[in-house]
Amino acid sequence: MSRVKIVILSVFLLVCSILATESVLAARSNEDNILDRAVKQFYYDGKNLFLSPFHWDKKERLEFLLIASVTAGLFLADEELQKVAQRNRSRFSNDLAKLVTPPETVYPRFVIGGFYLGGLIFKRKKEKDTALYLLESVMFTQGITQVIKHTVGRARPFANKGAYHFEALKFPPSSYSQSFPSGHAATAFSLASVIAEQYDNRFIDWAAYSLAFLAAWARVNDNVHFTSDVFFGGVLGTWVGKTIVKLNKNKNTESKDLSLQPRIGFNSIEVSLSF
Repeated sequence: MSRVKIVILSVFLLVCSILATESVLAARSNEDNILDRAVKQFYYDGKNLFLSPFHWDKKERLEFLLIASVTAGLFLADEELQKVAQRNRSRFSNDLAKLVTPPETVYPRFVIGGFYLGGLIFKRKKEKDTALYLLESVMFTQGITQVIKHTVGRARPFANKGAYHFEALKFPPSSYSQSFPSGHAATAFSLASVIAEQYDNRFIDWAAYSLAFLAAWARVNDNVHFTSDVFFGGVLGTWVGKTIVKLNKNKNTESKDLSLQPRIGFNSIEVSLSF
């Protein structure tokens, strides 16, 4: 091999080693960037979520008044609805309720993890985005739910204190005083609404909301929530989920990978750029 080719090959290997080092550093930097973007997105979405009621239009304000009216109506009927639900409890209803309402964090972990794993395996950005929206939605929903629970302090049905017993702002709260709203219902509907918004498919919509409805129904069947608790929780979770997706709908774009590919021939050395 001539001295010129040795020099060229040495320079090429040096360039490749520099590119490799930069790739490793870029990968580490990319991980930091991903975390940084996630933190910024949570901040952005959280801020806009909590400020969104101040920007509701006339239609949205009317929808809120309608929801408040329905919640109030159910609130007045809660004790009678509780009696009906408990009269109609059966072994089948109890078994079904047990199936659809595991501990509150179990299903979200499986759903969020499943979407993200699917996105990684099949290299689909949409599924990874959906996993992030689901995580955001659940976190914000559960946070809002806990604040309302501790503020209102409504007694649960099994406490036998009636539908109108409250221990507002009591700290620490009693074990039976966190009935309104239902955290299970809110979480289930937050998951369902994100999935339904992300996938324009009637079957997926039907399946997601049906499972959420079953989770809400089970809480009434098990006598741990009144009907108004699960109704308001479901509406809250749906609002959070839909808002999170709406905020991000036009924000994410597909990224394309840029790579350098060296090729060594008998009499030449080439570097190609692909994207």
